[in-house]
Amino acid sequence: MRSPEKNPEIRKPEPSAPLFEQSFYKFEQEKSALPEEGEQAHARKTDRPTSHKAAASVSLTNLGKTKEAILDILSSGPKTDEEIAKIFFAWGKVKSSPSGLRTRRSWLVDHGFVEAAGGFNEDGTTWGITGKTAAKRNCIVWKLK
Repeated sequence: MRSPEKNPEIRKPEPSAPLFEQSFYKFEQEKSALPEEGEQAHARKTDRPTSHKAAASVSLTNLGKTKEAILDILSSGPKTDEEIAKIFFAWGKVKSSPSGLRTRRSWLVDHGFVEAAGGFNEDGTTWGITGKTAAKRNCIVWKLK
């Protein structure tokens, strides 16, 4: 892993700066959580052989590029996971699967870059912005934090 030192070349945006600029700054500062090139992705010991083969084939450079692309996509406004995937695959810059995109988006949520723009309560009511999948099912819409 990279050393957790902050990058002095990246200037902190003013609180009034656009959300994307603030999120990008935070992302750049958190890059120490990403593996460095040469480090290997790994699967759990209990995972199937296919998972170990998949982990061995992952380009760790692309993990960071995928997260940056998701932030870039969300900079134009809130999107569902399916909408993020549709735009991402249209760009064709980095290879990933829909599941991989959801995992990277989840990491961005866990690390405070992205949040739900809406959701569903236990009683079935909604709050904020919600979306529909291609199968017409309810889904969460994501936005920059």
